[in-house]
Amino acid sequence: LMQIQARIPVEIIDVIQGIILIFLAAEIVVRKIFRLRTPQGTGELQTIEWKLEDEGEMPHMEGRFMPSGDDEFFLIVRDVTERKQREVEQAALHRVALAVASEARPEQIFDLVSEEIARVLGGHTTNLVRFEPGGLEALIVGGWRKPGARGFPIGERFPLEGTASEIVLKTGRATRRERGAADVSPWLA
Repeated sequence: LMQIQARIPVEIIDVIQGIILIFLAAEIVVRKIFRLRTPQGTGELQTIEWKLEDEGEMPHMEGRFMPSGDDEFFLIVRDVTERKQREVEQAALHRVALAVASEARPEQIFDLVSEEIARVLGGHTTNLVRFEPGGLEALIVGGWRKPGARGFPIGERFPLEGTASEIVLKTGRATRRERGAADVSPWLA
């Protein structure tokens, strides 16, 4: 497959990968349909949704099928990832707004914001930091991590030099760093 990809223009590779994804999706839909004992008897449109893992991404797919004969059905498969992402983001904002409206303690809200960010972005750990005056340090004011994942304790101060937080402070833009990368601060390694 790698030799083929080296000779085919990127646009064609995207089409081929899309077709393969659709075939995989159709296979999943067919398996689910037979588990649901098929809808042929109802004569109505049936819809199911599922997630496919694709190199770390989790595209959300929707299958719509309609009987078209005694032992046949018409199937449409589409990618609904953007819609599902918006739903996840809206639900996260709603939960945070409820916490703020209920006058929860700031520490609880910071932890909840960290958890919701992890849900939206699919993270294993998330920290909410406050930049200290002078721009040399940050304080972890909230955090969340999946069970078993390592993380930094809330209340810990850390030097900004070489961290993603330093880039955020300087540029005002989001960034991401992986532990073990060459340009990561030794403090994070």
